[in-house]
Amino acid sequence: MDKHFRLPLNQSVFVAVKPRMITISENLKSYKPEDRKCYLTNERELMFFKSYTQQNCEHECILNATLEHCSCLPFYMFFYEDVPLCGPAKLSCLNNIKEYYTSSTDRNKCNCLPSCTSLEYDVEISQTGGDFNSFLTLAAKLQEKNLNLPVDYSNFSFSLLVVYYKEMQFLASERNELYGYVDFFSNTGGLMGLFIGFSVTSLIEIIYFLTLRLWCNIKMFGKQFWSGAPELIDNQHI
Repeated sequence: MDKHFRLPLNQSVFVAVKPRMITISENLKSYKPEDRKCYLTNERELMFFKSYTQQNCEHECILNATLEHCSCLPFYMFFYEDVPLCGPAKLSCLNNIKEYYTSSTDRNKCNCLPSCTSLEYDVEISQTGGDFNSFLTLAAKLQEKNLNLPVDYSNFSFSLLVVYYKEMQFLASERNELYGYVDFFSNTGGLMGLFIGFSVTSLIEIIYFLTLRLWCNIKMFGKQFWSGAPELIDNQHI
């Protein structure tokens, strides 16, 4: 609905349509919407729309902002019960509401995140001139003997619009986590092992010497000899 283009008179416009589909992996469904930066269809309900999309959410947010600042709603919007329609006196307010919505913090309050699963269409437009009058005038002259209905096309204006799929297939994109917990710890351990020779065995040894070994030395030799046996300490001093 947000894709639009002009179709001038006496011009041929060719529109190549390419679908763009985005899906979400099962791993991301357990994340919060604020972390994955998108909403599932059943995570947020809108008042005037059955399914959630970012465009529907922003449209409803503009509607609420219009009602708040203009105290009325235009006839082409959804409206609440017992809400007056905006008349000519509110025209300036309606014209400024979209600009106000774009530049104010109300847009952030709406929190209209993109949909996790969406299907959009990208268009590529090419345009060229077309002399349709000469072609139709010539065709009418050639058929004048058979039809006996001469038509002058010189005062007419024509346009040609051709819409087609750019490719027969398209690739879908999937939202997925870049680094999971397993990937993060495996990469961290790999980097530590590469630069400082760290391994899981080294971690176990550090925990052992700081906890169990220290506790055993204090229990066996007392707090004065927490680092080891007394004879070993005397030999080191000698």
